Amino acid sequence: MAPVMKKAILILIAITCGLSFGWFARISRDQWKSAHAAPGIPASKVVRQPTELTDDPQSALTQEEREFLEQILSQVPPFAAMSTADGTRFRKILLRWSGIAPDEMLEWVARNAPGRLSSSILDVAQGDFEKAIPLYRKFGKTHPEVLQSPHGFASRIAIGKRPAADLLVLARTFIAKGTPASLTVFFPWDFSADYDFETAMNGLAEVHSSLAVGETITLLPKNLLATWVLHHPAAAAKWVSKGNVVPGNGMKEFLAAMSRVGPPETVGRIAATLHDPNLTEQENHHQLFRFLCENPSEKSLREYLRQKSAFRRAALADLFDSSTRATGGRFDVFSSLVLRVMTPDERISVITNEFRGVPRKPGQRLIGDLKALGHSDAEIQQMTSPPPP
Repeated sequence: MAPVMKKAILILIAITCGLSFGWFARISRDQWKSAHAAPGIPASKVVRQPTELTDDPQSALTQEEREFLEQILSQVPPFAAMSTADGTRFRKILLRWSGIAPDEMLEWVARNAPGRLSSSILDVAQGDFEKAIPLYRKFGKTHPEVLQSPHGFASRIAIGKRPAADLLVLARTFIAKGTPASLTVFFPWDFSADYDFETAMNGLAEVHSSLAVGETITLLPKNLLATWVLHHPAAAAKWVSKGNVVPGNGMKEFLAAMSRVGPPETVGRIAATLHDPNLTEQENHHQLFRFLCENPSEKSLREYLRQKSAFRRAALADLFDSSTRATGGRFDVFSSLVLRVMTPDERISVITNEFRGVPRKPGQRLIGDLKALGHSDAEIQQMTSPPPP
């Protein structure tokens, strides 16, 4: 073949390859745009969004990492078409970045991936209380959502092993506006017997009372008062009786803890002194009844009545009245217990007044209990009869 002909063929091949490469490159680019276009948006409209990483020679990231993040941000919307593999790579980049330039990483995440900000703060703080609190305060001002999901942070700090003042710092930090109280995270930290419970509870009550309208503390201990009851029941009882309010750590939680862990005599003695000023008299009576019913005990009931000796008849009447309004399980046990601690004369007096005040037929359980206690059919008939016309 003549040299001129060979040269012409080579030139033709080069031109063909060049056109083919350009065509495939365009197809590849169009396919990428199509794959990353949001529904309803033509692929031609997908454009690469410039980021602060493009021309930042001081960045802690490699060129390859910067290009990957640029590609992720260029999706419409950003991160919309990120595969599982890309997601893993994205998290690894942020984690490495947090160890080299944490401030730079957090600022970038806050601007470009705010949904990842809370976990990125955790990556930076690594459970370090002193390091985490300033970050939550800083970014919570512009991204309040980081204050609404504190469970991850709570699980990494042993707040019960730190001074009570740190718990108050935590409560003052995790205050969010517009967050329903039902979304508050109540975390079960461990608190030792020598923890300064009173300082912590007083401080939390103060923080709670100082909240503005619409504000909520989003991270609180679940078991602070209950643990105080376990170690120092009298001090805890005195505190709740003042009407102090700390969400998740009030009279209801105190009573539940006390009924589980308190010695029967202590339960009865404290029950006689409890009075929540935030409740009405009727609500206090109901709460007391539920408390004594939680773990029915003759010892605790007798101690309660001993403490109420000056008002014994009225106390028995209240307890009997409440016991007739609830049935089943521990309520039945407690109702029988109330009858048992009365003297025969007290039973006749209390039950007669009850049935004359609210005429009704006596239940079979009541009749059976009275017979078991030695009352005759005639006495039972007398006690449970309606008032004469």
